[in-house]
Amino acid sequence: MPTHRHAIPCLLLFAAGLLLTPSLTLAQTPPPVAPATASVSGRVSHAATGQYLTNARAAVPGTNLVAFTDESGTYRLDRVAAGTVVLEVFYTGLEPQTVSLALVPSATMEKDIALVAPPRAGASGAVVKLGSFVVSDSREMDGAAIAINEQRVGQLSVGAFRRDFSNFFGNTVLDATPAFLALYGLEPTVYDPYDVVTQFNLSTRVRMEGYNVNYRQALTFLPSWARGVQFYANGSAQRATGDGAANFAGYFPKSGSWGISLSRPKFNTRLNWNYLSRQRRNAVSGRSLEPGTYNWGSKRSYIDVSGEYSLTRRLALFANLRNINKPVDDVEIAGPNTPAHAQLRQRQDFGSLWTIGVKGSF
Repeated sequence: MPTHRHAIPCLLLFAAGLLLTPSLTLAQTPPPVAPATASVSGRVSHAATGQYLTNARAAVPGTNLVAFTDESGTYRLDRVAAGTVVLEVFYTGLEPQTVSLALVPSATMEKDIALVAPPRAGASGAVVKLGSFVVSDSREMDGAAIAINEQRVGQLSVGAFRRDFSNFFGNTVLDATPAFLALYGLEPTVYDPYDVVTQFNLSTRVRMEGYNVNYRQALTFLPSWARGVQFYANGSAQRATGDGAANFAGYFPKSGSWGISLSRPKFNTRLNWNYLSRQRRNAVSGRSLEPGTYNWGSKRSYIDVSGEYSLTRRLALFANLRNINKPVDDVEIAGPNTPAHAQLRQRQDFGSLWTIGVKGSF
């Protein structure tokens, strides 16, 4: 048939193309093989006191691999070239330490470091020789300055802010009057007892202004058996100004927190206290309600306690006790002249949540 005669040359050409393909494939360059990498993690401590060090620097010289220890003294470096590498650990006021590691590809090596204090000048009558001083580039110097500042025993910061808002939603609650219900074809005898809650875009602007204060202090004056205690506190205050301030709701004018922590080689514990001021929420309008009436959230505070005790390097007991003071959230409706006994609308009791268990790292 004619159809078969025409199909034979096409098949031959297609077969010829397949025969030519291997010569092109063999000429391609094989993709590069990614170098084998590994990870290094561990904890950095003070050899004399056993206290774990925060913001100690762990680095691999000749690379951009740098990590700083957290509050538990833990560091971790990933994507380190497998094989023999050098690890340098530095902390202000202590002797730097350099160790050689043999890393296995795709594995994580645990390496704890204990740093010692430098020898005191004149302690043995020897002459103290200073090393050479080298000026590094600005990025390295800035990083060192940050590390030194964070290792100091106290830190205080004060800041101020200003934010402008526009085209935001305004909330309102109004009474379901018969005239309003008629617009939507709703029966007044059924829906009249209900309130109407709605939102709308406002064309006015609101400016938020405020300040915040943060303070942290390590209590280094305590005796050696009580070392590892830190205290912190922070607070903020803000206010809304502008034409739309009366419709701007949901923010806390004042808030704050403080706490104290104790870190030791085998355990750590922390106490946190948080405070939120009275919060103005959406506006309320309706029959017999005066202008300036709002829903309000009452001021409240939360107290949390947490702790952890290390059984082994990879296993620990932990406890998180939240809301141990059992705070409540009161919702109030109040205007300029609403008496105190008539403001409470509802109360939510959050209770206390205790979580105790065992955790492991693998």
